[in-house]
Amino acid sequence: GVAFPLGAVCPLLAFAGLLYVGARVFRAPIGVCIPALGWIVAVGALTYGTSEGDVVLASTVAAQIFVYGGLVVAAGVLVFAYQWQLSDRLQPAGR
Repeated sequence: GVAFPLGAVCPLLAFAGLLYVGARVFRAPIGVCIPALGWIVAVGALTYGTSEGDVVLASTVAAQIFVYGGLVVAAGVLVFAYQWQLSDRLQPAGR
């Protein structure tokens, strides 16, 4: 059978929740950009090898789902944050 990379999908769901909360709290893209930048730095550090050749995120299907899935999640929630910011700006002042 084919193993499902549940260990890669669960952190992505938590990451999506974190970005969603940041976007809702700030009602601006900065609420998504700051945690997404932290995630990119952390993933970059985990994929960088040591002099012995050890890496935490090896070149496996689960690691690729985690890395690329996180980028897709961040881009998707960023679009929602821009939409919320735009709708706030376009609302009439009395509402």
